[in-house]
Amino acid sequence: MRFILPILMSLALLSLELFLREAFLIDSWAPDLVSLLILWLGMARSLESGPVQALLIGLLADAFGGSSVGLHMLYAVLLFYVSAVTARRVRFQGFFGYLLIGLFGGFLALLLAFLVSRLFGGNALLTDRLGDLLVPRIVMSVIAAPLLLPLFGLIDKFTEKKIDSEVF
Repeated sequence: MRFILPILMSLALLSLELFLREAFLIDSWAPDLVSLLILWLGMARSLESGPVQALLIGLLADAFGGSSVGLHMLYAVLLFYVSAVTARRVRFQGFFGYLLIGLFGGFLALLLAFLVSRLFGGNALLTDRLGDLLVPRIVMSVIAAPLLLPLFGLIDKFTEKKIDSEVF
């Protein structure tokens, strides 16, 4: 369950993003919830299972976004590794730590999406659109990070295997 839970959470987050974009017509101001999930995966998962989860989440994002297969997959794996390396060196805790994760993670997510789409996608419209999304997405990441990152941690704690001390 611990392996499949982030993939199910990403499916719910992608559905929520799509709903926010379509129902409220806030396309550029819709939060990038999946990037926050991948950042959390980099902080919470090992380097063995996390990249596979990020790859599957990227595949789901490709399906939801209608982009070329592999575009979000590569972006998700790169974002996971950058988050994992950073989390091994710097410890972000508390409300201000989550704000910093939202700020730097939101910027890094857009930068990686820009680089991957520019290098491999060849879609100039997508790269122009990412420039227009810079400020709204970072602001929404800063707002959503202190709310969602602790929630991801709480949901993850429910899936941990608990050893019953009374049973031998």
